[in-house]
Amino acid sequence: MGREGYAWLFDDRDVAFDESRLKEHIRKEHDYLNRVKVEDEGYGVFINCRTDENGLVAFKRIAVGDRKWNLIVELPYSEIADPINSHARDIFGLVGFVVLVFGTGGVLLFRVQKEKTELEAETKYLKEIAESAEALQRSHNELEVRVEERTAELAKANEQLKRRIEERKAAEEALQKAHDELERRVEKRTAELTNTNEQLVWEITERKQAEEHVHTLTQQLMQAQESERHRISRDLHDNVAQDLSAAKVFCETLFYGQPVVPSEIRRRVSKLSKILKGSIMAVRDLSYDLRPLGLDQLGLVHAIFQYCEDFSEKIGVSVDFNSVGVDDLRLDFDTAINLYRVIQEALNNVKHHADAGYVTISLVASFPEIVLRIEDDGKGFDMKNRLIAALDEKRMGLRSMEERVRLLYGKMKIQSLPMRGTNILIEVPYKTTS
Repeated sequence: MGREGYAWLFDDRDVAFDESRLKEHIRKEHDYLNRVKVEDEGYGVFINCRTDENGLVAFKRIAVGDRKWNLIVELPYSEIADPINSHARDIFGLVGFVVLVFGTGGVLLFRVQKEKTELEAETKYLKEIAESAEALQRSHNELEVRVEERTAELAKANEQLKRRIEERKAAEEALQKAHDELERRVEKRTAELTNTNEQLVWEITERKQAEEHVHTLTQQLMQAQESERHRISRDLHDNVAQDLSAAKVFCETLFYGQPVVPSEIRRRVSKLSKILKGSIMAVRDLSYDLRPLGLDQLGLVHAIFQYCEDFSEKIGVSVDFNSVGVDDLRLDFDTAINLYRVIQEALNNVKHHADAGYVTISLVASFPEIVLRIEDDGKGFDMKNRLIAALDEKRMGLRSMEERVRLLYGKMKIQSLPMRGTNILIEVPYKTTS
């Protein structure tokens, strides 16, 4: 650049990186840099040199990557007219300096580019960190809001829970109190029920014993009644009937050997004989009713059959009796006589109340019971009204039948409708003699 010439290299921040000659007073006095910024509108093109009181100045803008450089070269007038060789040396020196400057500039540019890249990376990283921080701050703010809202909700729920717990405790206390009261009342009621139950058990036991006692007394009464009937029947048959028979024979033989007897006397005696005959038949029937003779010698089935035949003959009502399996049983006397009396009472009711024309009696042995069924085609009756009327009239027909069945630990069922006849079903457990 000669003795007086120099070159400046500035970046786009007005920082000088290198000078061939750094003259402080020149850099301060001249405004070349401002001229470059104002007058040079292009890049990579030398503009016209401008004259200055110190000499000639040339400047150029250089763009390397994203960085911009300003190169300013100045030569004083005293060195412009130097010989060619000196000028050439100066040019070559300038070229070398430019090369040096550009080499240094390239290294600097590389370092700048590297630093720029690192700076951009750091900037990007910092930007991402800033964005993340902002997002984190926003999330933090939202979380704070949500935490506050949730805290308020939890506080409200906690208050409600406290109230509910208090209410629950109060309810539990009331329930416990009610439970204790109920326990006390239950214990008291249990004690009362226990006493009542004991009293009831005692009463039931007493009643059962009384019923057993009544049953036993009734059975004994029936047995005594049958014994008395047997005695009366035997007396009627053996004494009264025999005496009446003897009187009848005496009346019939009264006039033997008496050829002359007034006719009026004979008529009266004949009438008396007929009366005696009727009395004998009535006594015999009464004796048979009191104690059927065939029941002891021939058994229950034959006695019932004979009674049905006699009843049908005397009353004019057809009686159909059938028996299955009972002939093979050796029934005890109580069972036999009570079944006989039940049938006797049933036919007596048919005679006086049923106005029937046909009666069916079936006696069947169906282990472990004896089933007796009595049916008639009579006028029937209303069950409820008839039982009430029987109590009012003190009739003992059905009641006597029920009592005899109860003595045998059996059961009786009566079905009847007006004008539809009557159906009696009796089931008793049978006992056999040893």
